Amino acid sequence: MPTFLTKSTAEHYLDLLKDGSTLLQHAPRKLVAWSRIREWLVNAEVISTSARMRALLTPPSMEADPAHEQLRCFTDRLLKLNEGDWVRFRDPFRPIHLAKGEHWLQAGDVCGHVGFVVSGLIHAYYIAQGEQVTQEFYFENTYATSYVSFLTGQPSQRYLQALEETHLLILSRDDLYRFYSGSQDAERMGRLIAEGAFMRFDYRTHQFLLKAPEERYRDLLKDRPNVMQRVPQKLVASYLGIQPESLSRIRKRIAKG
Repeated sequence: MPTFLTKSTAEHYLDLLKDGSTLLQHAPRKLVAWSRIREWLVNAEVISTSARMRALLTPPSMEADPAHEQLRCFTDRLLKLNEGDWVRFRDPFRPIHLAKGEHWLQAGDVCGHVGFVVSGLIHAYYIAQGEQVTQEFYFENTYATSYVSFLTGQPSQRYLQALEETHLLILSRDDLYRFYSGSQDAERMGRLIAEGAFMRFDYRTHQFLLKAPEERYRDLLKDRPNVMQRVPQKLVASYLGIQPESLSRIRKRIAKG
């Protein structure tokens, strides 16, 4: 009797790997459908005793992708996921590239994605009384999004623009929430990300309410030492809530010691 009548899909997949086939390196994922099978095998601990099989279960194109490796390193610092959760988290991400000056999000659009900044720099800003007001800078190894729009599905009030050529890995709201519902660790990771976003907002509020402009500038340099090399002074001044001329005076005063 033909084996395809007696073996499960997962068994066929394992046989394919054992035979050393290169199909998984070249065939489209939707034809091979390896990711869901791999996840099942990992969760079922079918391959837990075989380091070689664990390596084979990750296609070379994904394993060698430095962007996904960077995402994993960042994720591990937040919460170390088991292999099955990591695969479920990683697989829906897709890469996008933004040219310098290109907008990823316009005010009035609904933000349906969160983006992990692999390289480059995203500028988040509002337009108030005809003036650009900087809200945040997203450097490498941070998540960029318009959080209120992302969470509520309402149109965004802010813009997200690349200040440099920027590489993002983006994840849709539906895929993220599907991941959160998959395990307790995934749900915990969602809570940690939300807590981090709140702490960043609280930090910004604290800076404006309790610190003078020069203190805010010094703190910014400690937090992001290369900000002045990568961000125009006008935008840094806006981020600090002061005029560019005031920032120039602060910088001169600090330079004099």
